[in-house]
Amino acid sequence: MRSIAGFRLGFISVLAAIVGMIAGVVAFLLYNLIGLFTNLAFYHVWSFHFRNPAANQLGARGVSKGDEVRVIYRNDEGKKIAIRIEELSSRQ
Repeated sequence: MRSIAGFRLGFISVLAAIVGMIAGVVAFLLYNLIGLFTNLAFYHVWSFHFRNPAANQLGARGVSKGDEVRVIYRNDEGKKIAIRIEELSSRQ
């Protein structure tokens, strides 16, 4: 009886290690995909390297930290739905 429990414990431990490694690889891939799509959307460059948000080429369309915006909402069956976002301050 004891050898069966030992085998099960070892088997589950190996399975947990494999699942953990797979999860780590998936997290690494998703992290790089976030960098790729951010670069494609904001900088128009094929790169996985994360860049400074202040270097984007979108101007007023690229809202970043520190910008003031006004969000116009509409109520739809008790839910708030954003219908327009306006930038209040412009970068010089």
